[in-house]
Amino acid sequence: MITNVQSFDELFNSFGNKIEQSKGSFKQLYDRIKAINPKRILEIGFRYGGTAKMWQHMLPPQGLVVSVDVGSAVASDRVDLSGQPEIKLVLGNSHDVEIIAKVKQYALFDAIFIDGDHSYEGVKADYENYVPMVRSGGIVAFHDHGHGPILKFWNELQVPGKIVLQDSLTIGLFQKV
Repeated sequence: MITNVQSFDELFNSFGNKIEQSKGSFKQLYDRIKAINPKRILEIGFRYGGTAKMWQHMLPPQGLVVSVDVGSAVASDRVDLSGQPEIKLVLGNSHDVEIIAKVKQYALFDAIFIDGDHSYEGVKADYENYVPMVRSGGIVAFHDHGHGPILKFWNELQVPGKIVLQDSLTIGLFQKV
């Protein structure tokens, strides 16, 4: 757990361009996930690692962040992955059977943040492959909810309690029953 930064704003700002999220909607998501006292968080889409470090900050020392990414950012551009709780970076395509199996060994997760492949097929595959690894009562969130293909999938999704966190970018989420 990162202890030298006290507030969400200080933490978010400390990562500069390593977080590709809108601060307002991401803060709402952060607060909702923190409220369920998570121990394990899965994110699909690591890029520079800023959101993984945000998750790391909210978890207890024995917690775990698992992040899947195709490796689009050069390692030197990424945040430092050290610290407690651990961040496990799983490199590869989130749709590959081998990657799904690697991630499954760390389940059950308290929350998932889907921010990887933004195609309709990609977000649908990530949902179908990884949401079963989220515990009942856990949070399922989609970044770029308003993006065409993601919005199409979101509108087809038949789950209770869907909400949208509005800001310059949107996040769609629901609590898994």
